[in-house]
Amino acid sequence: MQILDQLLLEMYSLVQNPFPLHKQIIITRKLHILTISIILITNNDTMNIRALYYQFPDIFPTQVISNSILRQLQIQLNIQKRFLNFTTSAKGLFMYKNKVELIQEFSVPADKITIIIEKDTIFSKLGALSNKYLLVTGKGFPDQLTLNFIAKIPQKSFGFCDFNASGHDIMRIYCQHARDFSCLGLFSSLNDTGQLESEAKITGVQKRLLGLHQQIWAGKLNTLREQRKGELDDFVREYGENTVSEFIASAIREVI
Repeated sequence: MQILDQLLLEMYSLVQNPFPLHKQIIITRKLHILTISIILITNNDTMNIRALYYQFPDIFPTQVISNSILRQLQIQLNIQKRFLNFTTSAKGLFMYKNKVELIQEFSVPADKITIIIEKDTIFSKLGALSNKYLLVTGKGFPDQLTLNFIAKIPQKSFGFCDFNASGHDIMRIYCQHARDFSCLGLFSSLNDTGQLESEAKITGVQKRLLGLHQQIWAGKLNTLREQRKGELDDFVREYGENTVSEFIASAIREVI
């Protein structure tokens, strides 16, 4: 059955069946979302789920309510949100030539190597790198728009994250969506299967940096390791923004 037919049948069912008074507001909200979805699909358009709440405050007093009703319909109809032409609120960012943009559904600047940063606090400090690289952050765990964006990038992508389970779990998600991706991490990397390498088996760029007589990096990494610090924020606080930019650029140069 086509999605439009399924939505129309659901609307017909809702208006035909009598419901108690206390449920009528829920039915009204469902009918409203179904109507919007049909219009979006017919016009080959999309709507952000946050816009759904903002544009119709009389029907959806809070975004929690609009999200809940939309979720109920998804379960009822067994249809993913994107097939109803509703999109997730964007949160990812990309920086290119020192210009920051919100990641939405548009083309990717694909002529540059991409650096994926776990945290937006670090991302915002790397403007000096944006003339040479495309910088991306999902602000922690990436949303679907950010993953869609990453999936379109044909060039090599490198990830930098905290040396902890959360950081590498975030990089694992990118690894599953990017076409050509390597996590360089802070101290270790993901292997080719997307699994976290143990600290005892540090491979890839970190091992090369330590073996190429680049004592500036070896010393800084060892200091952080001795202090039991494994976060990019610690690196910035300890050595400054310029050093972090230099480290990332150097790490990438060693593997390309």
